Amino acid sequence: ACGDEGFAAIVKTLQSDDNTTVEHLCLPGGGLRLCDTSIETPASPSDTATPTPAHSPAHFPEDEAAANNPDSQDGPPPDGPPPAEGRWWGAPLKEGGRWWGETLRELLLPFNSIDDAGSLALSDALRGAHSLTCLILSNNCIDSVGSAALATALGSGAPALEELGLHHNYIGNSGGVALAKFAYRSPTLRILNLKGNLLGQRTGKAFAEVLKRNPTLTDLNLSHNSLSDAAACRFGPALSSNTTLLALHLGGCGMGEGGFHAIATGLLRNKTLTALDVEENQIGGHLALPAMCLALQEASHLRFLRAGDQSLCPMEVAGIAYAVKHHPRLTQLCLSQSNVGVEGARALAALLAGSTCIRSLQLDGSPLTPREMGLLGAGLAGNRSLEHLTAVPSCVLHGDDSGHFHHHHALAFAVRDSPR
Repeated sequence: ACGDEGFAAIVKTLQSDDNTTVEHLCLPGGGLRLCDTSIETPASPSDTATPTPAHSPAHFPEDEAAANNPDSQDGPPPDGPPPAEGRWWGAPLKEGGRWWGETLRELLLPFNSIDDAGSLALSDALRGAHSLTCLILSNNCIDSVGSAALATALGSGAPALEELGLHHNYIGNSGGVALAKFAYRSPTLRILNLKGNLLGQRTGKAFAEVLKRNPTLTDLNLSHNSLSDAAACRFGPALSSNTTLLALHLGGCGMGEGGFHAIATGLLRNKTLTALDVEENQIGGHLALPAMCLALQEASHLRFLRAGDQSLCPMEVAGIAYAVKHHPRLTQLCLSQSNVGVEGARALAALLAGSTCIRSLQLDGSPLTPREMGLLGAGLAGNRSLEHLTAVPSCVLHGDDSGHFHHHHALAFAVRDSPR
């Protein structure tokens, strides 16, 4: 808990001529706010236009759509910086016209108390962060104003940034769209994590446009935001044309059958995606699952699928399992919180018995009856590739073992004899 005073001392050391080696600074839970309340004179950061790299168009498509349809803006626009509580930290952090150390490449400040005031101060310092490649500010108190300021500063002052983690803040739609514009124009950004940030439909549609044009982004996490099924539908065409994305996380984002069908259809044309997370959505239905099963058979590049959901019935679990069985390279399957049932357990047993690729099967949150446990045990007995299995007997969750210990023993013996 070094606090702002201790952090200032660290920064002063980084800025000194004696520092020629420090590349990584990590202060989780340091009690940082980045705004000195003991000094009364505020100095707000200057505004700098974000340059547009040659690879991307000057105008972000979402800007034009919002201009033509003001009602589409389902989040309040930022209305300027909040009242200053003290001096912005931009000046001392850039003392002598220097960034926080010419060698600093990674700055990790998660689990602090950085709010909009601290974000604006940090943004001012970031305008000279030419060496920075990784910035993690997760689990803070940053909302739309602070995130918009960060997006502007990173676009103009951090030309080498490759990873940005802002998960578990309060960014909202306005900040989310500002970050989408930054990602749309960034020539270097590879990993962006905005999980759990109160994002909505407008932000989801904006990032679908990002995936159509950005040539560098490989990992995008928008899980646990209320993007809506309408926004999820936009990711299907985006996946069809994208040639760089490796991992897409859309778990718990309000996706329905329509959005899942669109993503499955896009997956048929996509040639690069290796990890897809769509768990905790309402994806079950007669329209979506057949499309996903077909995509699983055709998308040979996919390695990881997380699709667990309470809306999945045993027959739909079985459909996914049979499709994965014939997939040539899928190594990890997660069907957490699904209604496995006897049909699903039988299909999963066939997957275990017949697959030589599957390395991990996760069924946590999916209570299994003794019979279903026995089926999994029989399948595991013939498997030689599985390394990780999560399976929860229903008696653990409901306190009813019904005396069927021999079914549990079948799985236990299979685990004991499993070579991996």
